[in-house]
Amino acid sequence: MRIPTAAAAALALALSAAGSAPLWAQGGDGGTGPAPAPRNPAAGVTFERIVRAPAAEPGNWLTYYGGYAGQRFSLLDQVDTASVSRLEEAWSRTWPIQAKFEATPLVVDGTMYLSTGGETQVFALDAATGRELWSFKPPVNVDIAICCGHVNRGVAVAEGKVFVNTLDAVLYALDAATGRVVWRRRYADPAEGYSATVAPLVVKDMVVTGISGGEYGIRGFVDAFDLDTGERRWRFWTVPGPGEPGHDTWGSQAWRTGGGPTWITGTYDPELDLLYWGVGNPGPDLNGEVRPGDNLYTSGVVALDPDDGRLRWHFQFTPHDVWDYDGMNVMTLADLEVSGRPTRALLHADKNGYFYALDRATGKFLYAVPFARQTWTTGIDPRTGRPVVNPEAVPAAHDRPVCPSSHGASEWVHMAYSPATRMAYVPVMEQCAVFRTAQAFYVPGLPFFGGTSDTDAFGPAEAHGFLRAIDATTGREAWAVRTRRPVDAAVLATAGGLVFWRENDGLFHATHARTGEDLWTHRGGGGTRGSVMTYLAGGAQYVAWTAVTPGHEKHHRLVAYRLPRG
Repeated sequence: MRIPTAAAAALALALSAAGSAPLWAQGGDGGTGPAPAPRNPAAGVTFERIVRAPAAEPGNWLTYYGGYAGQRFSLLDQVDTASVSRLEEAWSRTWPIQAKFEATPLVVDGTMYLSTGGETQVFALDAATGRELWSFKPPVNVDIAICCGHVNRGVAVAEGKVFVNTLDAVLYALDAATGRVVWRRRYADPAEGYSATVAPLVVKDMVVTGISGGEYGIRGFVDAFDLDTGERRWRFWTVPGPGEPGHDTWGSQAWRTGGGPTWITGTYDPELDLLYWGVGNPGPDLNGEVRPGDNLYTSGVVALDPDDGRLRWHFQFTPHDVWDYDGMNVMTLADLEVSGRPTRALLHADKNGYFYALDRATGKFLYAVPFARQTWTTGIDPRTGRPVVNPEAVPAAHDRPVCPSSHGASEWVHMAYSPATRMAYVPVMEQCAVFRTAQAFYVPGLPFFGGTSDTDAFGPAEAHGFLRAIDATTGREAWAVRTRRPVDAAVLATAGGLVFWRENDGLFHATHARTGEDLWTHRGGGGTRGSVMTYLAGGAQYVAWTAVTPGHEKHHRLVAYRLPRG
């Protein structure tokens, strides 16, 4: 599958402009005049351009998933099934950070923007060489309640700005040419258990963001801010308050500490004008006795009107979740034939072990099939999609082994979907856990688990993984590659007929998208949860990963691969 003619023409224009102009101003006119302002490639990134970008300019990666649909699919095909075996490292950069490197870089006309974990730093790099153009390190209070590492999953770019969250729940808008602060907005209080790790999403003239802290008794939300001023335009509470639809699913006062974090970036359908955002676990995580009911809208997905944040529909993958299964994994949008009918589908591989298809216009349930070992249900109601819970799997004060573990059958790391094959490529974690309940006392800023989950209860030999290809029209498995360890890094599919992914121990793979045949394997560092992506710079296709530096667990690096020159 080659880039369509119209897209190729647009791409050639973009590459021509990027190749002829310097990536950074190189001084003035021989010292006789003022130096020109630094080039700002993000100045031309408009909402309309982001909508068109995946088809019109596949050489760029303008949003967290590469496009609003969340497919993590690229039309680039210089690197294909015939040439991938010749991939080699082109450049790398190393940062001395101990925190997990979970960000997905963005690329705009030859400039890469990315963030790191730890205290959060933002970098602009030459995408062809890795040379630093500027960096920004905001003041961040890292001495705050955080359950799962001092991480940051990335930035958004639009209208000449780079948008990034910091761990202490501050949203920054930076000048994309210089890294200077344009505006900043604190939107939650870390003293109450809130934090922020999500990559923002630009929709229309707003930047939309979520919140972390589901293990600390927060009340979750999705926020939208004005791109130019930073003023908040709306907030949607994921745990309904008194008088709001769904409030009666929480019992008495449990909604006040009901969790519902929103720490993975949502997706957006410009035609339906709907924003889809996953909602995480209820609080406390494992003790459901203190929060009777389904606990809307936790462990599910909400479809919101992006203009005002109003709820259009919702679907709950795990009602009354007592296993910390969340509902955060990517909501991938794809146009399919399901049961012989053209369908605007939403695809989702949930932590609970089921692969779902919903009608993304209405939220109607289409199908759910298990893609990993699961014992928490005896099945799914084929009419409603509601799980039939196995009573023996509900956590109790004594040991209750259950599959999947609280880490999930697929963690937050993202699957990919290829329109060419109509397959979803899911990173799978086959592991179980022993769940135990405990008393749940809410104290602001302290963990609010209400129990424990022992993921290692079955020993290291029990846990393994797969890269699993699923026919999205039916939910049936097309092929699977088994791994010795769980697969917990994101996946990329390309028009070159390839699926890029990596194992837990840092082994990179390029796999044939239709057959599952391994075409290229490379050891490029230790394990990571960062997201692989691809882009063009100087006319060449690069594939970039984040990784732990070999032999140095406290250093992380970004590595870019390309085909040999000439």
